[in-house]
Amino acid sequence: MLGEQLLRIPALRRRLVKRGTRPDEVVIDNSHLYILPSRQGLLFAVVLLVMLIGSINYTNNMGFMLTFLLGSLAIVSILHSYRNLKGLTLRAGRNPPVFTGEYAKILVYIDNPGRMARHLLTLTCEDERRAVEQVAALQHGSVQFLLKTTQRGWRRPGRIKIESTYPLGLFRAWSWVELNSRCLIYPRQEPDPPLPPLEAGESEHGARQGEGMEDFAGLRGYRHGDSLRHVAWKAVARGQPLLIKQFSGSGGGSAWFVWDELAGLDREQRLSRLCRWVVDADREGIEYGLKMPAHTFAPDSGEQHRYQVLQNLALYELDEKDKAD
Repeated sequence: MLGEQLLRIPALRRRLVKRGTRPDEVVIDNSHLYILPSRQGLLFAVVLLVMLIGSINYTNNMGFMLTFLLGSLAIVSILHSYRNLKGLTLRAGRNPPVFTGEYAKILVYIDNPGRMARHLLTLTCEDERRAVEQVAALQHGSVQFLLKTTQRGWRRPGRIKIESTYPLGLFRAWSWVELNSRCLIYPRQEPDPPLPPLEAGESEHGARQGEGMEDFAGLRGYRHGDSLRHVAWKAVARGQPLLIKQFSGSGGGSAWFVWDELAGLDREQRLSRLCRWVVDADREGIEYGLKMPAHTFAPDSGEQHRYQVLQNLALYELDEKDKAD
């Protein structure tokens, strides 16, 4: 596309792309709103030209009247196409973190501050297109893009194009915007990691700290990473699936996940394994801490603690520009 090629030129990109004056919103104004005939509009112009030539050739007054009437409608539609986008505000929504390999969910709100409804809007981000049939006056609509993720860190959507062919499809009005929107991408989880080392997450008796060993509390299904010493082998011998014995008591310990204890793994493999351990511990309700070369998180639990730990793993040793808030 010619437009995409022009946007690769820095000077033209600064001129064509509307950047937000606030952290999370952009208002489409006159200086960044463009309009050209669509394919249907060009075909319509050719038809009008043929009608005009025929009317001149045969001196047909009715032909002249019909030609100029249709031409007038096309000219008036330019104003409506232009006004359909002018003044719209695009806002960045809150994007939940995801793991590498999952789709980043980029939410964009479309605010209509005017007294007229806006129709037939299309937003494009990378290869994703989303259509909005209508945004009522003084209301807002929203679209969500699903973007592929291949590496950890911040995933930014980049340029977003909003366009419309309202009302007759003869002209296409569009604008490029660049929101300060992003989605945090956690490291990829290791599919089937070993249990943490003894000193990192288990007690002297081989039970993971935080699991009491005083009273038998029941059975649950086997999950990847569970210790085989807790498997109910008698149940397996009777033909039942793998079950894990659960105990209640005053274990009360904490699990520690230590970067330096993962010798033999490269950086991304260590992050992948630590990420999986954190997710498993959080799911089991175990308090856990993380020791990284530059930062240590004391044992804790809860959503906020999980986010801080996983964010640290996601941004570990990335460029400063990628870490910046």
